[in-house]
Amino acid sequence: TVLSGKYRVVGRLGQGGFGTVYTVQHVHTGKHFAAKVLHAEFAGNHRITERFRREAQTAALLEHENVIDIIDIGETPEGAPYFSMELLRGEPLSDLLRREGALPWPRARGFALQIARALCAAHEKGVVHRDLKPANCLRITRGDNPDFVKVLDFGIAKIVHNTGGSDTPGLTS
Repeated sequence: TVLSGKYRVVGRLGQGGFGTVYTVQHVHTGKHFAAKVLHAEFAGNHRITERFRREAQTAALLEHENVIDIIDIGETPEGAPYFSMELLRGEPLSDLLRREGALPWPRARGFALQIARALCAAHEKGVVHRDLKPANCLRITRGDNPDFVKVLDFGIAKIVHNTGGSDTPGLTS
């Protein structure tokens, strides 16, 4: 399957309640990305598809090193919305905490500061995440830092102000 004539689906990474995430490869550059595709059964539900699209648009607004980088938005050949994003290899902080238990303060502080910087960038753009938890914070290796954090999943984020208004009523209730 090729999405929007640009992204060849390589394999499945994971699945959630509303969508499946795939590894995709750009057909022209060869670069790998991740693509989150809304489950087909929700594609006809306007409220859910709008929330899904807004997740991508909201995260794309932020442009911060500790926030997932959204690349593109499109539709599958069957008409289901998807968005492509940087492909991250790592583990959710929830897995790390389950495996290692309580972390030493210096390490916990490093995670907390990165997450706080991501949230600060979101708040500066009027975005409130509303689903911040260890499962939505991915620990990756960036350069020589094995504890670099990316904040994910802005699916129920609320845009408090963008052009003087608020987000569409009811989409995130």
